[in-house]
Amino acid sequence: QQFDKAISDFNRFIKAEPKIADAYLNRGACWLYMKDTVKALADYNKAIRLNMFDPEGYIRRSRIHAMQNRNDEAISDLNEALDLDSTNTFAFFTRNPRGSKAKKEDPADAAKAVKMLEENHFGPLVAHGAYTMNLCTADEEARAFAAEVLEDDLRRMAAIPGNFYN
Repeated sequence: QQFDKAISDFNRFIKAEPKIADAYLNRGACWLYMKDTVKALADYNKAIRLNMFDPEGYIRRSRIHAMQNRNDEAISDLNEALDLDSTNTFAFFTRNPRGSKAKKEDPADAAKAVKMLEENHFGPLVAHGAYTMNLCTADEEARAFAAEVLEDDLRRMAAIPGNFYN
């Protein structure tokens, strides 16, 4: 996970090939891993300007909007991605994939999501649990933590019916 090095490599590539949208998408992902949403958003915006017909830029930008509680903008970006390619799918995590933190639930957001899923004829969603869960560990505290996270995730997923959990 050498994101500084990856960003440096992408900077050199972008200097030589400034019109390749995927380079901005990938550098934006590095910025996001480093928790710099300002630079990640700038890269995703640039990727969209370079290739407004690729749904991936809108999908990635929607994540930043959602992280910043700009849910209407996130939904707008996801709708744009769906308009471009209704067969495009993406995975989501119910919480921080490497930890236990989860955003506070908002029933209004869940209702909007259900409406969008129905309007766009989505199939069942597949949510991913946190990587840190280990229900089979010998460590009782870690096992209890995993059971607590699993129970919370399943309760959260009930807000959007007909989904799967991985």
